[in-house]
Amino acid sequence: MKASNDNYFSTLAAINVNDHVERKGQFTYLSWPFAVAQLRQFDPTATWEVKRYGDLP
Repeated sequence: MKASNDNYFSTLAAINVNDHVERKGQFTYLSWPFAVAQLRQFDPTATWEVKRYGDLP
């Protein structure tokens, strides 16, 4: 499902993840492992970098 126009955000944002949304207290979130799995299925070469500011990401 690779985007022909290389607009990865639009393509990935269109994926329905409603069945994978989790709740913890008042927060609703998508688990990091699930999100990364979706990204890697879409683009196995995808990478990311964590920028640090002092001791904080």
